[in-house]
Amino acid sequence: MLQIFIILVFICLFYMGLQIYLSKKKQISQYEKKYFNKNHNQETIDLTIKLEITNNYDLENSHQQLEKLNEYLEKVSDKESREVLENAILKLNEAISSYETLHDCDNYEGTFNGNIDEAVPYVNDYRLIYKDGSGKITERDISTIRIGEDFNNDIMLLAHCHKRNAKRSFFVSRMLDLIDLETGEVIQDRNAHFLEKIREYFNSPKYKKTIEDQERLEYRDEFIQKNNDLLSIINYIVRADGSFNQKERQIVREYIKNIESNEHLNDEMIDSVMRNIEYISYQAFQARVRKLQDNNFLKIDLLKFASEIASTQKSVSEAEHKIIKYLEKKGL
Repeated sequence: MLQIFIILVFICLFYMGLQIYLSKKKQISQYEKKYFNKNHNQETIDLTIKLEITNNYDLENSHQQLEKLNEYLEKVSDKESREVLENAILKLNEAISSYETLHDCDNYEGTFNGNIDEAVPYVNDYRLIYKDGSGKITERDISTIRIGEDFNNDIMLLAHCHKRNAKRSFFVSRMLDLIDLETGEVIQDRNAHFLEKIREYFNSPKYKKTIEDQERLEYRDEFIQKNNDLLSIINYIVRADGSFNQKERQIVREYIKNIESNEHLNDEMIDSVMRNIEYISYQAFQARVRKLQDNNFLKIDLLKFASEIASTQKSVSEAEHKIIKYLEKKGL
């Protein structure tokens, strides 16, 4: 009889333990239900928190639940209750963040037609009602960065989204409403509005200067690449005594202009060229002189150039004297 009683007690304890385990497992995997007393009175708050968010309806309810949890947290003072609430808030935030990351369709909806850096720079603040690729409609405040076209010729904005606190892309065709926050204007024809902004940029002095600067940079890099050996020889000669004074700079400009005739090859361009030439060793200087001499590619009188550079100082340095002697020996 005693043995039967012990067995029954054991079965009861096992059943109770199993129920507690299953309850906690369900609590972690899907729902969390907590009961606690607030401020030591008899008022009890029953919170059921859904951690599996599967659609936008669940997401909206979770945001509302999160607001309630934070409100309760401000009112609760006892340590145990606060720990329960803080744990629930943490888990709910993780669930919301996970769903929004996976289903944030406007994270990067499109690609500019070409490199993103080729899109038109445009900075302004807007408020818009936007329908993303999944059909979700949201209100956003954005600060535009660039305007361009995607591969389907739809106008697209790259902007900082204040709702997500991150860069996002927005198709103009999916904007349901648009307000210019700088002027307060409600933009009726959104497509025409941004096309005009693109046209304004291409007609702006800033764009024209950008194109001119780009052309100059391309010419400079091409000029350096084409004449690198000769330019590195010039650079070695002019810096041999450890200085590069204004008189020497003017001589360099005159000689480099004789290399080729081009409107871009002005004093400013030549100074930029010289800043981008590598400094070589004496052995490399000799090797490049021989190379250009053998290929009949010396476009300037190197001996005359070296002598003029040396004459800008009261005395000729040892390095400059060595260069002149070497060029004389080579018959240059």
